[in-house]
Amino acid sequence: MDLPGVVEVTDPAPVVAHLASYEAWADQSGVPFHETVARASEIVAAEIESEGAFRITCRGGILACRR
Repeated sequence: MDLPGVVEVTDPAPVVAHLASYEAWADQSGVPFHETVARASEIVAAEIESEGAFRITCRGGILACRR
């Protein structure tokens, strides 16, 4: 069963908070963490400004196992 969904935010804070939760692993990736999160915040804010919201699409599912 497909479970499509959309997360819609009108404030960049929840997106930034989610990204910031990955800081513990930032050193392992070699990515400039704080700069990356700051840039993501700018992108989300610009999308909210132009479109009224930032939308994240997702698709989940249920795995049913039978014998």
